Order: sequence, then C-alpha cells, then structure tokens
Amino acid sequence: MAASPSLRSDLAQKPQRVTALATLPLFWPLNGKQAVVAGGSDAAAWKAELLAACGAEVHVYAPRASLSDVFLDLLARGPAHEHGRLIHHDQAWHVGDFRDAAIAVADCDEQSDAEAFFLAGRSAGVPVNVIDKPAFCAFQFGSIVNRSPVVVAISTDGAAPILAQAIRRRIEALLPPALKHWATVAQAIRDRVNARLKPGSARRAFWERFVDRVFLDAP
Repeated sequence: MAASPSLRSDLAQKPQRVTALATLPLFWPLNGKQAVVAGGSDAAAWKAELLAACGAEVHVYAPRASLSDVFLDLLARGPAHEHGRLIHHDQAWHVGDFRDAAIAVADCDEQSDAEAFFLAGRSAGVPVNVIDKPAFCAFQFGSIVNRSPVVVAISTDGAAPILAQAIRRRIEALLPPALKHWATVAQAIRDRVNARLKPGSARRAFWERFVDRVFLDAP
C-alpha cells in the first residue's frame, strides 16, 4: 500500500536514521573454517597471517621458489591464533581448491589471472578478494585496530588508504592496550552478571561502572 501524501511529507521531514554507506561493515567469524590464499608475495603473506589470526585453516598455493622472505618467516613462525593453521602447497591454485573454502584471497600480477581466480571462486560460491584489483573483489579489507575481542575496522572504500591508516593510528593511541583484557573479563563474567542482575537500571549501572574503569585502571 502506498503511503499517503501527508505521511510521505512527515517522513521526508524526519532525519535519516542511517545516512548512505559506501560499503556495509561486517565482522566475519573464521575460527575453524578453511581459507585459500594464492600467491607468495608480502601482500599475500599479510592476508594469510590475518586469516590465520582469526583461527582459519589457511591453504597457501604458491611454488616455494616464489615465496617472499616475509611469507617464509610466517610459515616458520606459525599463526597467532591457537586454532589457526597455515598449510603450504608447493603449486599454483586450481579450481578444486575452492571446495570447502569459506573465503579466498589472491595476489595476481596479470589481469587474466585475477579474473580467472575471481570467476573460479564465484562459481564455487566463495567470496573472493584479489589484492589491489577492486573489480575482482567481492569484499574489502580495512585497516584494523586489534584489541581482540575488541576489533575496530576502518574503511575509506579505497578512496584514501593513507587516510584510513592515519585514522587507525589515532584510534590506536586512544584505546589502551589493557582494553583487550577488560573485554576478556567482560566476556567471562557476562552470564553471571545477567543471572544476578535483572534487565534494567541495576544491570545497566553495573556495566556503566565497569566501562568507567576500563579507561582508568588495569583489569
């Protein structure tokens, strides 16, 4: 049913709850899921490290001779996440590698290689990002401030990556390193707080006092 003219007029006068977004920010759990990374460059190594830090099982497809020193160091060091894995395949990727993958990333010099990787991933129903080739990306990576489980992501939709990095540095300076531990404490006690305090003013007051301490004290 169409809105009446008076209703449309009232709605037009109200401010938008959400202004236009260049992209939709999402947070994607990858713990225990498979990821594909093609290429042995430093850029591919960073994406592989990032995915493994989320707990993903990362399958890296690149001839060993093409792996950068950064990538070799990452494979020797291993992932930061206890459940993350880095598995190197001494060969180029092929279509069957997308089976069971939740996400795929590639660093391709040639446009034709980027297109082939993107189309193979899309055919398998796997979201793909080809580094520095927006036409072959189903999603983007942003700059990250890591106080996990608190994670802040910044994106300029590719318009000004240097600005995103500057914003990240500002946020890094504002958020104390101990924020990570406070968030872990909150995660650990949440169920007990909810069991003891009913929804409403008492529970809200507790969490407000908790948050006030986050920026003042060690946990």
